[in-house]
Amino acid sequence: MLSRTYLSLNSPPPDSPGSSVVERQPCITSEKAVGPGFNPRPGLQNQGCMGPLLNSRFHAITRVMGNSRGRIDFSRTSFIRRQLMESHWRRLQSMARRFLRRRTIIIGTVIVALSVGIVFASVPYLPHPPPRTLQTPLTHSVRGGTQNNPGIFSLTLAGVSSNDNFAIGVNVTNGMATFCVMPESSFIIWTSRNSTYGGIPFSFDSCILNEQTFQTTLRFTATSQGNWDVVAVNTNPQAITVDYTPAT
Repeated sequence: MLSRTYLSLNSPPPDSPGSSVVERQPCITSEKAVGPGFNPRPGLQNQGCMGPLLNSRFHAITRVMGNSRGRIDFSRTSFIRRQLMESHWRRLQSMARRFLRRRTIIIGTVIVALSVGIVFASVPYLPHPPPRTLQTPLTHSVRGGTQNNPGIFSLTLAGVSSNDNFAIGVNVTNGMATFCVMPESSFIIWTSRNSTYGGIPFSFDSCILNEQTFQTTLRFTATSQGNWDVVAVNTNPQAITVDYTPAT
């Protein structure tokens, strides 16, 4: 820099031999001849010097705008990418919640099914109270009879609770008998009608147990509380003997 400045200040005359210094020419505005009536656009005559400067400024502004546009596009891309990631994460969370909910329902259903199965499977093995029965044996004779006028004997079970289980042994001598277990009220109604009108067949419709036999164990469950009758019905002409015994 100092060398060039020294040479430009102490340069020999232009016509001296060996001179190689080039002088920088000033910017001279070229004026164009303008005829009468011609009105050129202002600023066109001075483009000789301002052209390079305007071009350089134009390119600088273009680069700045390009950089600015690139930053805006990058931020917009980052925003869209963030929105997509958040949306994808929300979908994953929703799927996880649905999976956990379904798994909870399935596990709960399996537990309930297993519990119900265990309960039903264990019902036969649960301890049941022994059936009620007679404390002492009882023997009674029953006269002979017919279908319209049967011989009757009734063993009354007092103070029975609903769903009480009973087991009573019976044994018939000299024939067979039909045993009917019924509420005492039904037996009283039939006895009253038979005593009043006579010749009325026995009312087996009210029996919860109806069995014809000469020896067995009668097992039944009372359907209501109150007194119940175990009736021995003899429709044969000969008399019979009935034994009621305790049973288990």
